[in-house]
Amino acid sequence: MDCGMVVLLTCAIHLLAGNPGADDQIPADVRPDSLQSTLHPHANLLVWPPPSEEVTASVSIISPSVAAESAAVALTRRGVTEPVICEARWIAGAVSGYLVDATGDLAFEGLHYSVFRIGIRDGAEAQYGDEFRAGSEFVFIALGWDNYGAQVWNPPPGPDYRPPEDESFDRLLPYEFLLDHAAFETLPRRYPRRESTQ
Repeated sequence: MDCGMVVLLTCAIHLLAGNPGADDQIPADVRPDSLQSTLHPHANLLVWPPPSEEVTASVSIISPSVAAESAAVALTRRGVTEPVICEARWIAGAVSGYLVDATGDLAFEGLHYSVFRIGIRDGAEAQYGDEFRAGSEFVFIALGWDNYGAQVWNPPPGPDYRPPEDESFDRLLPYEFLLDHAAFETLPRRYPRRESTQ
């Protein structure tokens, strides 16, 4: 078993220990046993900071591996082909869930995207309704490059846009989840596609 898998299993055990209802939170269309087909060989699915024992004792939350597989399913539904999960981090605050970064291919409205961040709810807020259930998507960001090498973002106009004073910031709200912007942009270099790692 490689080091990445040991880290993955350790995180899953940490999150699910003493949390018997967690299996009930796994979305119906997610098969955690199929994660290996979408997981980069050097994927980093660390949960940092880890949820406190108080949080995990009071609610059932999904593991990083289930969040990663949920992200792969959601990306595929959006039309991303060959998604490869590279990183996931747990967040808590306005939303409790995972930010999952992946590479893949998406052609949309004449543009091509290859780097993705998708937010997956962890189930801690499931009592608030169906949109809060474990495995549901709460944000989607895509990055690509045009024929001239300029960045293209979905949703447009991208995180570096500064609207005039009379324009709403609503279009930029998804980018609140673009933590560590520079690291996100270098995802393809840090996690080369499987074809080039073999």
